[in-house]
Amino acid sequence: MRRWFETLHRGHALVLLSGLLVGACQSPTNDDKIDALGGECQSVAESEFHRAGQPCLLCHDTYEGADPHMSVAGTIFATPNIPMPVADAKVTLTDANGTQISTTTNCIGNFQIETADWRPAFPLHAEIECPIPGSEDRRRLVMGTRISRDGSCAGCHFGPPSNKSPGWVYCAATMPDPPYEVDPNCAGICTETSQ
Repeated sequence: MRRWFETLHRGHALVLLSGLLVGACQSPTNDDKIDALGGECQSVAESEFHRAGQPCLLCHDTYEGADPHMSVAGTIFATPNIPMPVADAKVTLTDANGTQISTTTNCIGNFQIETADWRPAFPLHAEIECPIPGSEDRRRLVMGTRISRDGSCAGCHFGPPSNKSPGWVYCAATMPDPPYEVDPNCAGICTETSQ
């Protein structure tokens, strides 16, 4: 009888411990950040074109579990004060082990590197090569600091430069002439009047 009680007692303890561990996986901070993103633009499908300029890994990592899982993702904009996306910007990242990977931005300025393709060792070195409108040349920009642990560019780079953020990741200090343009057929353009 006593052995049965001890087994039952251990079983309840395991159930309780499992419940505590599952509850401990919740993060009110992450939940608040995800809630702060607001709703989806209804005219843009959930795809590599949605939520330009937002911290992709809040959802596309192991916490929220949205597919695909990403190791690094972000959006490249035209200038620090104009959130116009830049297509075909080349993003090159090098991890602490010297492993390097490159990708390019889509028509809404988004890029992503999935964990199936690269699991980097932080910190990361980042550089971008931006197309120059009206030219075959490209402008190379190197990030002065290292990415220490957040694979979402918008984890640090959001909005115009302020005391809270260095500002969006951008290609030029001011809009070049001719200016950057967004393909009017880009699947990431939100056609709603309010989001």
